[in-house]
Amino acid sequence: VIRPPGWAPTRLVMGPENPDWVPYIRLGRNVIGAFLAAEDRRFFEHRGFDLENIERALAADLKRRGFAKGASSISQQVAKNVFLSHKRTLARKLEEAILTWRLEQVLDKRRILEIYLNLVEMGPGIFGVRAAARRYFGKEPSRLEPLEAAHLAAITPSPRVFHERFKGGRAGMDWLLHLRYLLYQMHRLTWIDKATYERARTKDLHLASY
Repeated sequence: VIRPPGWAPTRLVMGPENPDWVPYIRLGRNVIGAFLAAEDRRFFEHRGFDLENIERALAADLKRRGFAKGASSISQQVAKNVFLSHKRTLARKLEEAILTWRLEQVLDKRRILEIYLNLVEMGPGIFGVRAAARRYFGKEPSRLEPLEAAHLAAITPSPRVFHERFKGGRAGMDWLLHLRYLLYQMHRLTWIDKATYERARTKDLHLASY
C-alpha cells in the first residue's frame, strides 16, 4: 500500500505479478545511477541511515523549530511508503527507524532499491520507473539515456508539481542545468564514464507531450 501525502492509499502489487514491475537487473545502469545520485549517494555504504544527511537535516529542523527538511535514505522511504503514514511526528519517525533497521536485516540492498524504484511516485497515478519512463519518454527504463534518467530522478521530490510543469513537453534552461549537475554526480559516483558524461551534458531533453 502506497500512501502519498494527502492522497488515499494506493494499492500496488510489489513483485512479478505486477505487469509494470521491473526487476533490478532490467532497470538499467542509467536509472539506478540517477536515482542514487539524486536521492541517496551512499546507499550501498550505509545500513539504512545516512548519518551525514541526518545531521544536516537536524540542524535545519532545529533552526526552523520544526520538521522542515527531510533526510530519508532510500531504505527509509521504502519503510515509510509501504508501511506508514506521512505524519511528521516523533512517534512515526521512531516507527520508521525500526522498520528501516528491520528491512536492512532481511533484504539485500538490490532488493530494497528494486522495491523503491517500482513504487516511487512520479506523477498523478504514476508509480514506478516503468510507468514514468513510458509517460515522459515513451521508453522502457533500460533504454533511457542518462539525461532522461536524471529527469525522472529529479522530479521525485515533488512529482505532482513537476508533472504539471512539463505537460507541454518542454523543459527550461534552469531545469537542464539541474539535470547536468545530476549527470556530474552520476559521473563522480562512477555510474557513467567521462565520455558518456560529456556527451550527455551537451544534449537537450525531449519530453513526450501529455
